[in-house]
Amino acid sequence: MNKLTIVIAAAVATGIGAVIIAGSSPPTPEQLAQIRAASEQRLADAKAASEQQAQADARVQAKDQDAAQITGNLRAEDAISEPYDELMRHPQDHMGELIRYRGKVLQVVWEDHRAQLRIEVTQKNKSFDLWDDAVLVWYAPSPGEARILEKDIVEFWGRYAGVQTYTAVLGNIVQIPGVTAYGLTRSTIVTQETETGCVIHLAQFQALKTGMSYAAAMSTLGCEGTEISRVDLPGAPQFATVMYSWKGAAIANANAMFQNDRLINKAQVGLQ
Repeated sequence: MNKLTIVIAAAVATGIGAVIIAGSSPPTPEQLAQIRAASEQRLADAKAASEQQAQADARVQAKDQDAAQITGNLRAEDAISEPYDELMRHPQDHMGELIRYRGKVLQVVWEDHRAQLRIEVTQKNKSFDLWDDAVLVWYAPSPGEARILEKDIVEFWGRYAGVQTYTAVLGNIVQIPGVTAYGLTRSTIVTQETETGCVIHLAQFQALKTGMSYAAAMSTLGCEGTEISRVDLPGAPQFATVMYSWKGAAIANANAMFQNDRLINKAQVGLQ
């Protein structure tokens, strides 16, 4: 290392304008100018970084204050559960609307203290915990609030922000509804099976008759079934073929298939 490098390195490290290394010749005016310039640049860089951080903190604080003010004038009770397809088909009709959903967290990405989540809000199959219809949700938890994790079942409400477009990992373009959430909590709502303790029996199953509607079947069995398959006729959703499942005692179960909302087939295993 030459004398100039030693002098400049010492000056930058200590933050002083000039350093004389013992046993070396005094730095020339050119060397002193370089030392001074390096030191001033270091101080300028540190000041710029500090100002940028202060500006970022101020923006975060302003957004939090705005969100708190907005939320303070709104109520979760005013939010509605708008059909998912309606938000996708007619986003312009619902911009800014307060909506609420319950769903399963598919992905969480944290940026500072804010979370961007993809939450699936349609439970397709309760038995196998299958969900669909993703919503992109932005949420800033309060200090001390528990973090939301993937696979959590959550309830959230907020303002609809229109259809959002992003590029997925595989490079395909994805469009889903976006919501700025004002409230988000882990759900304590249990499934219908746990709430009702619905267990059907052989006599109920035998009372199901061909041609019966799904509503009549629910009335006969005492509870909703779990949808396990669906085949829709393109352009004519009223002609769907749907299979539902009900649970009996222990491992017993029953299935019923409806076409055009009429029972066409049924089967059971182990009902008593």
